[in-house]
Amino acid sequence: MNLYFRLFLFLLSLPFIKKVTSQNKIDFTHQSELLLRVWPNDLDIFNHMNNGRYLSIMDFGRFHLMAQFGTIKKAYQKSWSPAVGSIKINYIRSLKLFDKYKLTTQLVCWDAKWLYVEQQFIKIDKKNNRELLMATALIKLLFVKKSQKISSQELVNGFFTKGVESPEMPEKVRKWVEAESKNKDPHPNPLPQAEEGIE
Repeated sequence: MNLYFRLFLFLLSLPFIKKVTSQNKIDFTHQSELLLRVWPNDLDIFNHMNNGRYLSIMDFGRFHLMAQFGTIKKAYQKSWSPAVGSIKINYIRSLKLFDKYKLTTQLVCWDAKWLYVEQQFIKIDKKNNRELLMATALIKLLFVKKSQKISSQELVNGFFTKGVESPEMPEKVRKWVEAESKNKDPHPNPLPQAEEGIE
């Protein structure tokens, strides 16, 4: 199914997506679920779902979670746009043509700058009455307004309730954050200067 058509159907469904609240408060532990199927234009030349398609589908999962939190309208009103900073994805098994699967999306935690989200592709195998984890991903993202970054606390205060604290950062997220920070070179070596003349 064409991604634009999927987007069109998603936009039509927005008014009917049930908001997630518990005693009039957001349930941050909620896990969004989208039921999907692999279509011919999702495939690569080896008849598996294209690696890049996973990333595109994940966008729908994050917007679905925002819709359930009731934050899409608030983001639009404030001119806040989501921007992905990094994605770590593990492909475990291949999704094939017409496989039925669900995409789960969960806000895991946040720090001063980033929100951390976990997403999983789970194949629904009705024949054997089981579910198989096909791929899992960690995403860090933030929101921007006119190229200005919105701090996580300002974001949470604007979207939810002031003073809400992040859940504890899971070990797997902490290790990923630490690994990414080690891979960044704060003082990259400058390119060598071109020498004048020829010896």
